[in-house]
Amino acid sequence: RMQEALSDVVMNADSLSGERLHEAVDLLQALAGPTRHLSPEELATLRERYRKLCEKLDDQVFIRDLESVLKQHDRLVRHTALALWDKGQIESQLARIEDLFERAPEIPYGRSELLRSLQGKRLVAPAKGCYFGVLPHEEMFLSPDRLSVTVLEESTGGVVAVDSADMIVQGPDGNLINIDQPNHPARGLPFSPPLSLWMKTRMLEGRVPVIMFRLVDEDVKECYSGSSAGIPEGKALSVQDVLEGKLDDYFKGNLKLIAEAKGAVLIGFLNDFDREPAATAFGADGRTPYYDLVDAKLAKLPPDKRNAEIKKRLEKGVLTKDTGPELRRHYGDPAIPDGPERVKDCWIRLRKLVQDSEAANISLFCATGSFHGNKKALALPGCYQAGCQDWNKLEHYWPGEGVVDWIGTQAVGLPQPGSPQSPELPGTIEQFALECRSSRWNSAPVLLRGMAPAPEKMPAREAAWVASSFTDLLPRAYPDVHAFFLDYPQRVTLWSTDGRGAFRRYVSGNPYYKQKLNLR
Repeated sequence: RMQEALSDVVMNADSLSGERLHEAVDLLQALAGPTRHLSPEELATLRERYRKLCEKLDDQVFIRDLESVLKQHDRLVRHTALALWDKGQIESQLARIEDLFERAPEIPYGRSELLRSLQGKRLVAPAKGCYFGVLPHEEMFLSPDRLSVTVLEESTGGVVAVDSADMIVQGPDGNLINIDQPNHPARGLPFSPPLSLWMKTRMLEGRVPVIMFRLVDEDVKECYSGSSAGIPEGKALSVQDVLEGKLDDYFKGNLKLIAEAKGAVLIGFLNDFDREPAATAFGADGRTPYYDLVDAKLAKLPPDKRNAEIKKRLEKGVLTKDTGPELRRHYGDPAIPDGPERVKDCWIRLRKLVQDSEAANISLFCATGSFHGNKKALALPGCYQAGCQDWNKLEHYWPGEGVVDWIGTQAVGLPQPGSPQSPELPGTIEQFALECRSSRWNSAPVLLRGMAPAPEKMPAREAAWVASSFTDLLPRAYPDVHAFFLDYPQRVTLWSTDGRGAFRRYVSGNPYYKQKLNLR
């Protein structure tokens, strides 16, 4: 975290205003000092105080002008995330935030009118053009003092219309976590606000929040692996648990919180649905991985050998064949593979819960992983789970009209070894786009969730990637893409002058990406 914070400050310094630069210098000075660690008892006491503060902010953020409060909140989060403050400094900052909150005036009329203009409506695609959005990993920051604003909007002149965040529904102890609960363990921070507060602050900025509810997957398990508890064996929720109604009450409560905010919101469920969610939802129990049915010998191997063997075979593409009836006979329609059918039934169940909550402001979306349908991707680093099996076609996931409003895919490329050119977008989304257009999904607008040239930062290649992706490919080759979410600042940096200039020219200065919110 310290290395990332240092890089962000140094590489983005020329984009910052005087006020923001002052804060950046303050952070640099703190980074030069010692790290400070709290005892478990001290942290528990401070977290309880922070929880009560978040409750007040969540309750009053639409009523009071909390701009100064949120700036100081972000300063607290930023410094404690890097272990730069001791107990006394944290207590002093909490007291300052509490005092600012008590003295906060009513919200300005213009901002309240902006909020009202977003209420009771749902986001729909523009007739022509594409919303510019971010998947910024900035759920812990509530004020405009964050990189996606200072660089993408203030420095390059971009207009961010939609802002995305993930909501991991289970903690490392297996308990469910609601969107109004602060200090989410998945973020690994001493203090972090509830996602409901993040959602409301983005609404106040005139943006449409986009929330992906995620079950525990391999990425989350890795995040939780350092926990003393860890996910208890067999406690991680699966697609089958959703179908059995184990998340009904959870969604009812959280949908009610989202509905009460009244502003337009996009909700997704089952992240990278063509990968782990579908791949592990086969068999009579609904929890059997498809490859155990393709090769029954795998299930008999010891766990350590089994996992290594599965990964090796997946990378070689030898577990992609469709074994016919065995993949279809345990659930629902015998013409549809069981995994995809269970996934689509989860969306149908969620749509009914949305309807029951009378949340007129909620739209639903879904998203595949990168390289859907591209078998060549299996041998690429980190892509051995790509959804490109012979049974894994988008048409099998179609849930019917009026269930899912948007369909999307991750659009994170991979570097081409030895090539000076940036990775190209078509290899990431081409097969996905073909399947959308040739199936009943062809009427659904497309979004690109998490768009980047590669999983790692590649500043030197960003200018070429921006120029090719946003001039020719999206407007001309993929006009059915009506929203993209830049994976910034984790994977896209815009550190170089060329990269930032390319973004200013091809995105910020392009009317195609300056779309007013289409709310109906």
